[in-house]
Amino acid sequence: MIGLAGTFSISGCAPSNDDSNSEDRIIQMLDERRYDDVIEMIENDPDPEVKKTYSTYLVQAYLGVAHLEPLSFSNKVLARQSSSTEQDVSPVDRMIPDCDPSAMSERDEIDFRCTLWRIFRNLTRKNFSQLERASLVAQKYFDKDTESTNSINFIGAYVETLLTLHLIKETILYYDQLDPIADSDQDISALFRLIGDTTQSAERALSRAKHVSQIKITQSISGFQDENLFTDKNKNWSDQIDFRNESGIPLIRSIAYSTSQDMETIAGKVLIIRELDRFIIELSGADQKDR
Repeated sequence: MIGLAGTFSISGCAPSNDDSNSEDRIIQMLDERRYDDVIEMIENDPDPEVKKTYSTYLVQAYLGVAHLEPLSFSNKVLARQSSSTEQDVSPVDRMIPDCDPSAMSERDEIDFRCTLWRIFRNLTRKNFSQLERASLVAQKYFDKDTESTNSINFIGAYVETLLTLHLIKETILYYDQLDPIADSDQDISALFRLIGDTTQSAERALSRAKHVSQIKITQSISGFQDENLFTDKNKNWSDQIDFRNESGIPLIRSIAYSTSQDMETIAGKVLIIRELDRFIIELSGADQKDR
């Protein structure tokens, strides 16, 4: 994480000399990966302005505790993935089968389905609470996307993108084990709460991403030069992040269904469930096998 803390300018007023000393300490602790110390120092400060002033560092610390720093997480996604045994097939492997676990390089063609498999495998419930906390800090203390710098919008978009993908994974896994006949209305309601949380996070991610000018997120965190993990090849980034665009990727179109339908109506719920089914079939690769 060499120099990563310095990449993101702090929000709020210019620090005093004491504040500058505090900032130097925070940057040093981040570079030393002492993430818990950074969180304790900022979260426990009695001055409410401290969290706003050092909010980007606090977000980075929560990402660090969760092992989701951009470069580190990108390397884990690209690295060789562990193989499930026949006796111990993970839910993600059942959801998205037949993906090559070999390490990826920038020369490899990016396959949307199997890239998502790699991301889902590295987003665990263990790191969800820290990711959620990072999102809450960004929502509360970051300036509006239209008023923020590229770097602030980048880290905000990154956090919300990971949170969205985490929630999509949880939504699909939860939906997969539901029995529409046997399960209660409460269980069905929990599913739509998950979908609602997912769509809100997606909206925040897209809003931030639209203001990260001249930066392709994947290029920034992993070095890919020609493609983006979440977009089709050779398509304009600004068009891709606009989920209302018909040329947008299937993942974003799936999320868009939830935001465009009234989840309180029977018709809206039927449309969302139908879209979930379609997306799960696409992830399983069944539609490709049938061709």
